[in-house]
Amino acid sequence: MDSDMLASLILSTVKVDPKTSVPVLIANIRSQMRYIPSYRKARIAKQKALEKMHNGEAMYGAGRPCMVQEINKVKARANIMHIVCHDRDNLWFRVTEFDRLYQGITGGQYRVHLRNRTCDCRRFDALHYPCAHVITACQNLRLDPMSYVDELYKIEYMYNMWGHVFPPVPDEHKWSSVSLAPFKLLPDRELRSKPKGRPCSTRIRNNMDIREIAN
Repeated sequence: MDSDMLASLILSTVKVDPKTSVPVLIANIRSQMRYIPSYRKARIAKQKALEKMHNGEAMYGAGRPCMVQEINKVKARANIMHIVCHDRDNLWFRVTEFDRLYQGITGGQYRVHLRNRTCDCRRFDALHYPCAHVITACQNLRLDPMSYVDELYKIEYMYNMWGHVFPPVPDEHKWSSVSLAPFKLLPDRELRSKPKGRPCSTRIRNNMDIREIAN
């Protein structure tokens, strides 16, 4: 278990009391995960938790407000789901969501794998930020769901994407001409519409096909 995961695990404790000592955090981790980290790893995890606490909203909120609003919206759904932990070491869960037809939500069972960042609903895989089922699993482990938001939602990533120089596009009349001589357009025979009626014969006729005229 790396320091990033430990930081998410102790984030709620650090938010309540930022002065919580490292031995107390180690005891909390041992009681929750049955895992005893080293003092150095726990200290690094506490530093990362403090950074997330102070910079989390500034890091994601200003850059992607819609994503943060969506996560806060689905947290209410996560509170009424049933969760079963199948493998605590590999972070495997089965989350059951109940039908709420008045909200247009059809329930079902979803497998959540936090280590591989996958969920059967495919929203976590496609959008790269936690869905309601992942948030339920995070709440079960007392992890911060924001730690599973992909790097592409960070402001730094957005700045790096637009940090390159984009040269201006010249006027269309000044574009270099392209010769189409080497290219030959061929029709797609599969798109050809077949005429109605009896198909015409394509057999090559010879002298054997000549019919005698009756007297």
